[in-house]
Amino acid sequence: MQLPTLQQQLKQTPDTLVGIIKAFNAQTFNQSTEVSGWTAGQVTDHIIKACDIAALLDGNVKSADRDPDALSEGIAKTFLDFTIKMESPDFIIPGNGPFDPQQSIDTLTQIWQTLQQKAAALDLSLLCLDFEMPVNGALTRQEWLSFIIVYTQRHIHQLRKIAAELTIPLPAAAE
Repeated sequence: MQLPTLQQQLKQTPDTLVGIIKAFNAQTFNQSTEVSGWTAGQVTDHIIKACDIAALLDGNVKSADRDPDALSEGIAKTFLDFTIKMESPDFIIPGNGPFDPQQSIDTLTQIWQTLQQKAAALDLSLLCLDFEMPVNGALTRQEWLSFIIVYTQRHIHQLRKIAAELTIPLPAAAE
């Protein structure tokens, strides 16, 4: 994902996510569905755990010997293919809840503001060394941010399906 698109998506993606979460009330946010086996609250908790990568972006880095965006397209292709069923790593499996929608929104807002600040302040071409993505290995900061965007978009799709199953109308901006 090229830098201007990355910056734009770092703003649009959380706005869409928050718009969808706002459509749920405390009861429906914690209501099970057959769509995913998770509640909207659990999906949101999962997103929170996965997106909280500020420490990774601030961690050990080194120069990359490749295009800093080289892996983003392949990652996006995989994560935005909704026909693929993926297993969550244990460290981002959500809790059982109940979850408070407003508290989740507040946490997500803080995480995404931090990611936006990091994207503006850090050298995104550097490789992050403290965690490697399965299959892809070490990612650049730019690729990590691109990953977080498409990862969240994948789960936005899941939240839309949960809302549809619970017949929760979504605002036009979140559809």
